[in-house]
Amino acid sequence: MNLIFNVLWGYHVLFFITAVGMNLSFRTGFFQIRHFFRWIKYAFCSDKDSEGGINAFAALSTALAGSIGTGNIVGVAAAISIGGAGAVFWMWIAAFFGMMTVFAECALSVYFDDGKSKGAFSYIKRIGKGKILPYIYGVGCFLSALTMGNMAQSNAVAQGMAQLGVPPVISAVFLIVLVFLTSKGGIKFVSKLTEKLVPFMTLIFFIVSIALLFKMRDKIPCAINEIMEGAFSKEAFLGGSAFLAIKTGISRSVFTNEAGLGSSAAAFCEVKNKDPLKMGYLGIFQVFMDTTVMCLITALCILTGTHKRNGDLLAINAFSEVFGDFGRVMIVICMVLFALATVIASGYYGKVGLCFISKGKLNFIFPYAMALFAFMGALWRMDKIFMLSDIFNGLMAIPNLLSLCYFTEIAVEISKGDKNKLKSTQKTPLFVKKYKIIIKIFNFL
Repeated sequence: MNLIFNVLWGYHVLFFITAVGMNLSFRTGFFQIRHFFRWIKYAFCSDKDSEGGINAFAALSTALAGSIGTGNIVGVAAAISIGGAGAVFWMWIAAFFGMMTVFAECALSVYFDDGKSKGAFSYIKRIGKGKILPYIYGVGCFLSALTMGNMAQSNAVAQGMAQLGVPPVISAVFLIVLVFLTSKGGIKFVSKLTEKLVPFMTLIFFIVSIALLFKMRDKIPCAINEIMEGAFSKEAFLGGSAFLAIKTGISRSVFTNEAGLGSSAAAFCEVKNKDPLKMGYLGIFQVFMDTTVMCLITALCILTGTHKRNGDLLAINAFSEVFGDFGRVMIVICMVLFALATVIASGYYGKVGLCFISKGKLNFIFPYAMALFAFMGALWRMDKIFMLSDIFNGLMAIPNLLSLCYFTEIAVEISKGDKNKLKSTQKTPLFVKKYKIIIKIFNFL
């Protein structure tokens, strides 16, 4: 298991994820900064008309539901517990470059949309004459939905409910029913739920977190200093903790915002009158809101406390330390709502993957598989679930990142917003024309 983990989610894969985001950022002149007000404005003023499809706001809510999960609470706690405070900085850096990765994923999925393949499948299947890569991606998409999008959420809910005196077995039974029912719906069902659930749960989390940070405001500068020292201090690099912080930060950043996995692109495939550039805007906002804002807030809530910083209950301890039982109850409510939103959205992503690899013949088994894995997740150890999730994330990341490299030229042209020039852009990138060995590899795959 460790060998498979190191092959599919080792330093080389995390470097690949970061490098793709950096390349897209440099090639577009740091589009995420230059057009900050444009994508912020479009995210808050996106189309609410859903005639003939789902609207852009509903699609954004679904994408946010898939990323704003317990990773924002348990994932941040795990990053700090394993990689120290410095991991938070690298989560933020990974998210900054990941904005352009998700931009490319969403924009390319719309640009290549043929009405048959959804999300990242629409561009992954175009990079060669073979069919290996899209099927690898489909398997990863299906299994990642069962683990990262389901087991990890169920485990966090069970842990949180245990703090309120509810045995994990009871939580597991409850989750079986809940996950089974929610995983049966299609994109319109998913989008209707998340459109209402995401703003509500985000508001609750913000209110509780801001109240905690206001009460602990005198310790915020020390928390920020601890983050920077953990990321850059000489002692951290000499002792090796800085490298662990880098790996943990990037890994947990991908766990929460899914940049490099291409999963959120499926949320935008049925938007009415979708435009590649505008869907890319929403992709940037998704990562910004999920990691740059919410994960940072969670990290500061944890780091301003005086509790022992290890274990999966860091966030719960942080809120209960300041607000007592009320804080414990409120953060558990947030965890349950976040988990529910992620399970709903991930269920749709997983169904898309299963539909592709089975040609729709095995879709009937999906709700049962989700229910089974939800039960298992509530009773398993979180570190084991993280390992499984990262392995299946690697199955998604590698085909997706290769495809993003292949279509970098088109993603750059989309960012320029010139539709006339985009139409004349050839579907085969320049670097592939120059290096025949690359095209041979892609044709094989």
